[in-house]
Amino acid sequence: MNTHAEMLMLNVGHVLSRSVGFIRHASFSGEQVPVASDLVLARLAGETQLTRTPQGILLEGTIDTTRNMECVRCLSVYAWQAEVNISELYTYPPELEVEWTIGEDCMLNIAPLLRELLLVEEPMQALCGPDCRGLCPDCGQNWNIGDCACHSESGDARFAVLRELLGAD
Repeated sequence: MNTHAEMLMLNVGHVLSRSVGFIRHASFSGEQVPVASDLVLARLAGETQLTRTPQGILLEGTIDTTRNMECVRCLSVYAWQAEVNISELYTYPPELEVEWTIGEDCMLNIAPLLRELLLVEEPMQALCGPDCRGLCPDCGQNWNIGDCACHSESGDARFAVLRELLGAD
């Protein structure tokens, strides 16, 4: 296959023409792979098995990915890795009420399923690390790189009167 977009499109005509139980293995790998308009993977590697069934093709396998994400605390870009297991039946001939089908052109598109599986795996809060210190709210210094000089008053300004009473200033 020539382009990264084609990597996730499998021509399964040779599998569909075989008898039930026929198995074909497919592996792929690449960098900067566009899965959807809102999802580009920095790295993708996969091993899959295509099994002919009476309903169509059973796609099983493991896909290992790396995606560049932005940390919600420090806004640094970091590599997020995910491994997803696929086990999905693609029906043939295509049926309107079935979610995953193989088109009349005998092309099986893995991209929509992969996008769905990765979005489920994606962390709710993307963090570059569990000990990320974030950014200074005043100057924007990344505290993971170093402290800033503007660290003025510690604590909430609304409690300044209480700090004075306690002699904490």
